[in-house]
Amino acid sequence: MFIELKNITKVYSNTDVTSRALHDVCLKVNKGEMIAIMGRSGSGKSTLLNIIGCLDKATSGEYILEGMHVNHLNHKQLAKIRNQKIGFIFQNYSLIPKYTALENVMLPLLYRKMPYKECKKLAVEALEKFDLIDARNKKPHQLSGGQQQRVAIARAIVGEPEFILADEPTGALDQQNGQDVMLLLKNLNRAGKTIIIVTHDETIADYCEKRIYMKDGTVVG
Repeated sequence: MFIELKNITKVYSNTDVTSRALHDVCLKVNKGEMIAIMGRSGSGKSTLLNIIGCLDKATSGEYILEGMHVNHLNHKQLAKIRNQKIGFIFQNYSLIPKYTALENVMLPLLYRKMPYKECKKLAVEALEKFDLIDARNKKPHQLSGGQQQRVAIARAIVGEPEFILADEPTGALDQQNGQDVMLLLKNLNRAGKTIIIVTHDETIADYCEKRIYMKDGTVVG
């Protein structure tokens, strides 16, 4: 099993309020699957994605990634998994405004302390895959929404991650650009990438082979 979640619970607490974001969530993901996690706002789907992406830790339960018990890893080990095994795509693109498209795509490789020339070569190749080479020296504000999301996808795949997590990847795009982005993700899946997408949109989920429905922090179907 590639990804396995066993009885995952996430509780947020402060002095006044305790909030249960996830309760007893179980999920299995095989390598090469493309899965949609669906549910209304507040259903827990983004919290679940953050735990799968090692951006947050479960309060209880087990997260097993390729045989590793993620719950037992320290911050440095989690950062290494995020950098080397996971590609992230966010609704708001999360590009760094002061960097060019090329520099944004190079970042994950630079964090690995890879030689600069090799980082640049691989980033150029990633941009070429998504027809963005002419935009390589432009900064995010000089790009359309569709171009920014394609840069974000290039950044997500440049380091050859084991899997890709996408949180509402078409939420800020018009219909045509949204379809273009989903076709890019579908093609990556056909090439063997495991992809997990959080969405509330049935048309986006149609691109996936499996759907996980969430309500009130639990998987309901």
